[in-house]
Amino acid sequence: MGDGTRQRQPKRLHWAWGACAWALAAGCGAAEPGWVTLPNGSLEIAAGSALDFSELPLVRFKDGAPRVQVQGRAFVRSDLGPQPQRFFCATFAASPNNGGMPSHADADRLAQQLRRAGYNAVRVHMVEAQLMAGRRADFDFDPEQLDRLDYLLAALRKQGLYLVVDMLGSWNGAYGDVRGHRWVRGQHDVVLGSLLPGAERAHWLELVKRLWARPNRYTGTSALKDPATLAVMLVNEGDADYLLRNGPARPLDEPFRAWLAAKGPEAATLLAAGDSQPHIKAKTRQAEQFQQFTVALQDEQAAWMRQQLQALGFSGPVTAYNTGLSYHASRARQAVDFVDMHQYADHPADGMVEPGARMQGGRLLDGKNRYLDRLAWSRQWAQPFTVTEYGQPFWNRWRWEVAPFTAAYARLQGWSLITHYGDTLNLARPGNGRWRQMMVPFDVGTDPTLRAGETVAALLFGRGDVAPSTASADLVLDPKAAAAMPGDRFVSWYTAQLQYVMGVGLSWQGQPGATGARMPLALADDDERAAGLLQRAKARGVLPADHPVGGVQGPFVSSTRQLVLEPAQQRMTVATPATLGVMGSAGSVARAGGATVQVLDGEGAVFLSALDAPDLARAQRLLLVVSTEARNTGMRFRDGAETVLEQVGTLPVQLRDAQVQVTVPAAPSGKAWVLYALDETGRRQQTLPLKAMAQGAQQATVRLAEVRGPVSPYFEWVAQ
Repeated sequence: MGDGTRQRQPKRLHWAWGACAWALAAGCGAAEPGWVTLPNGSLEIAAGSALDFSELPLVRFKDGAPRVQVQGRAFVRSDLGPQPQRFFCATFAASPNNGGMPSHADADRLAQQLRRAGYNAVRVHMVEAQLMAGRRADFDFDPEQLDRLDYLLAALRKQGLYLVVDMLGSWNGAYGDVRGHRWVRGQHDVVLGSLLPGAERAHWLELVKRLWARPNRYTGTSALKDPATLAVMLVNEGDADYLLRNGPARPLDEPFRAWLAAKGPEAATLLAAGDSQPHIKAKTRQAEQFQQFTVALQDEQAAWMRQQLQALGFSGPVTAYNTGLSYHASRARQAVDFVDMHQYADHPADGMVEPGARMQGGRLLDGKNRYLDRLAWSRQWAQPFTVTEYGQPFWNRWRWEVAPFTAAYARLQGWSLITHYGDTLNLARPGNGRWRQMMVPFDVGTDPTLRAGETVAALLFGRGDVAPSTASADLVLDPKAAAAMPGDRFVSWYTAQLQYVMGVGLSWQGQPGATGARMPLALADDDERAAGLLQRAKARGVLPADHPVGGVQGPFVSSTRQLVLEPAQQRMTVATPATLGVMGSAGSVARAGGATVQVLDGEGAVFLSALDAPDLARAQRLLLVVSTEARNTGMRFRDGAETVLEQVGTLPVQLRDAQVQVTVPAAPSGKAWVLYALDETGRRQQTLPLKAMAQGAQQATVRLAEVRGPVSPYFEWVAQ
């Protein structure tokens, strides 16, 4: 991945059954040099603690409230006026490896914990696979698991959490004749098959009727009729470009030939041009026709599925086609109400926890990874934009970057929803299921590195600490031309870097584009270097004349002046009135509002946020998050870069040591600062020494390995 392009692998492997080396090391818990052992135990956030974000200013569901709808490029709720609503979303995906559906008691605790963690929405994902585990008849859902699902959905809505629901997540759907586990491939493919009228599409509709149109005994209504259902995903990861990325799908051969024949003699002559189904990346007239054909398929599929859902009582927004990375895929998304995307900065391959499984080891702060490009430039200005999957999963050693990085730029871009993919919250470590006896990829809740990142993201995006850009770059495309483009045609890396400075996205000729200070771009502008485009933006008054313009390696300063990415130094700073943060290695520092955060030794993310005031200077409670890499005890690699797994290890978790220095302004009203080390529930454990500075400021130097008692990434400043 020299250019940062990620070749996606089937991530559903992480739910697979069978012999996986989940207990390869009987960890004794002794920390290696440079690492600190985190205790096993409860991960439930204590009420009223510094980690309790229950009251973040986010829209929450309540009985009697109208359904959330799409209005222009925003989600709105009519009783709250035209104000755009923002959703900080968690993932729920049950499997035998994580204990399946939670009990009623655990569902109540989980819903409460999700709210305390700052979420106001949950994506309900792949549930039909869990409901059909071990079943042998079509649609024969496990009755206990189904009851638990119903209770969980009711518990989530009681906590004010909206639901984003996959109508179909898995290729095996609800078939009962699946040999092996539910995530095995090759027997059924409802995802691909539902592109066409026929048996697989009929299976999709029957699944929707039996699962999502069925009344929930705990809510008194179906998920489709429930106003707590924010939106539905028609089919998960069902883009034609994504499904055909590795080559043709033979079920599409005859429909394509019939489509060409119906277009007349000129198109029909292409039938003799060789294989009737060209590769999506081909640059031939036949390939152009095939790309137009798949757009027509997706337009028809979305319209038909929307009609079926409306007949079953659903009146909310729908989305689909969330994985294809091209202008062609973007054209297909015109058929849905809002644009949703999935993207990863890294991804396991050749297994998940088995020896030989590997990561690419890609970073975000070096500016080479095309992760953000694929998200930001898939946004369409006429529709809301959401991300229901993103990640840089365990065991990528830089994964402390991903949640703060994504949350900060998502807020700069003005996106409507973000979701870190995986089990977002775990009640305890170890938890239920054999894959909760260790950290594994896509288990955000068990991994203290990713969990700390979500804590920061709740403030940067959920609370809205980062301001959205009022300047934008708008790439205007011809929809007819885009429909015929190959499946690998997309914005270049050079042009994409505008995303670090201003809002970016696509619009279509004859349709609304970006508003405010807008710089329109044509397809001919693609591949122009960002520095030249930024100079153009300044000349047109889209950016101030004094806005800094870096080179290919930046630095990139956001139009709001709150975010600075320095790829050459592999460093990023965030400076808002309520949050100050830096991500990088030793020497990385950020200063604003009389506060300073600095990495003295090691590497990681350091964020300081006000908890009880709109800015750091007036706060009497501050949360300090120090996020570094975590790994399992006994974890071993086959290579020095720590990308190829030898043994995954087991709990307890080891946290990489680091030393940071933090300076805060004088405490208000003549009070004195006290600094507490917190455990992972947010409870105060011990006080740490402070050093008096000029004008009443206080400074703390914190080394994780020197914290006595339970160690965590969390610290709390309190003015007493």
